[in-house]
Amino acid sequence: FRLGLPAGSVSGRSMANIALTLPKGQGPSFSLSSNLAGLGLAIPQIGWSHGQDSKGRLEVSGRLGADMKVDAIRLEASGLKASGSVVLEEGAFQNASFERVTIGNWLNVPLKIVARGQGRAPRIEISGGRLDLSQTTLGTGGSAGGASAADSPPIGARLDELVISSGISLRSFRGEFSTSKGFEGNFSGSVNGQALVEGRVVPQGSRSAFRLRSEDGGQVLKAAGLLKNASGGMFDLTMAPASAKGSYNGVLSMTGVRLKDAPAMAELLNAASVVGLLEQLGGQGILFNEVESSFQLTPRRVVVSKASAVGTSMGISMDGYYDLASGAMDMQGVVSPFFIVNGIGAIFTRKGEGLVGFNYNLRGTSSDPKVQVNPLSIFTPGMFREIFRRPPPEIKR
Repeated sequence: FRLGLPAGSVSGRSMANIALTLPKGQGPSFSLSSNLAGLGLAIPQIGWSHGQDSKGRLEVSGRLGADMKVDAIRLEASGLKASGSVVLEEGAFQNASFERVTIGNWLNVPLKIVARGQGRAPRIEISGGRLDLSQTTLGTGGSAGGASAADSPPIGARLDELVISSGISLRSFRGEFSTSKGFEGNFSGSVNGQALVEGRVVPQGSRSAFRLRSEDGGQVLKAAGLLKNASGGMFDLTMAPASAKGSYNGVLSMTGVRLKDAPAMAELLNAASVVGLLEQLGGQGILFNEVESSFQLTPRRVVVSKASAVGTSMGISMDGYYDLASGAMDMQGVVSPFFIVNGIGAIFTRKGEGLVGFNYNLRGTSSDPKVQVNPLSIFTPGMFREIFRRPPPEIKR
């Protein structure tokens, strides 16, 4: 049928049952069915393949002759299910439309394959549906068989939802991607439908790394359910694939973010008896000039190995765990009031901690936090503060 698939997409051979009908004065109609035994199929750009020793189901029906057409095609193989039709002109492939393509529990989209001319791999267009990154690892092997850029299908994606992890997704996702050297391109979307971000994906090892940016980092954190009352600030997040499926090691940096009416922070400042800062929190909010965090994002939780927030009023350090589904947290760190002065001794401590500060533990949920502050820790110089807290979480690369 000369579908123009990239080299290596199909390998081996398989037996098929073919029925022909020869109506008078018309081209013959046909139907084909096969269990795909002996046939190999591969879409390396999304990490899917069907081995020659596996079975599946292929059904094709249409008409042969000068006006050859494929009315229906149905494929079930190795977790992939697709059904659609193929448009041909003068026997040459034009496009294939699939009302629904599903792979396991991570991909459910309508898909179209469009010809780009002789010798060039067709373009893949996705026009809706859902993709769950937490349930898969997108391949970055480039074209099958090491084909050239012309043999590598570009992908245009317009997804209703791109799931990153439990409770965090990009809605109205739009992206244009190349597959010649792996999965690479630019995209945009709205975090849980509330905060616009732009980003880029690049190949890294056998998977993909991401970078997200926004001009309203506070809104991004609010939309993700991490901080309900943050606002403003430039947001820059990079996520590289970790060894575990659906997990990423991340680095976050923000500048000029303001925190207001945050229950956990209010509890912390109240426990530390920092009255002036508590009043700021309820007014215009506390401004943090610089926020940094190193963490691991898994399908179920965020593991913070190191985080800091620094402003003229105060500095905070933090590490611990946050459950994305329940909102439960187990964090520890140090709060250092009057950081513009207190931070002079920060060279002896972790970032975000002054020479004088309160050790704290933060548990419960983000809406109902439970704070414990060690009052004796304020008499302990920063370099000896480790005796009051557990070691920070270790992130597996």
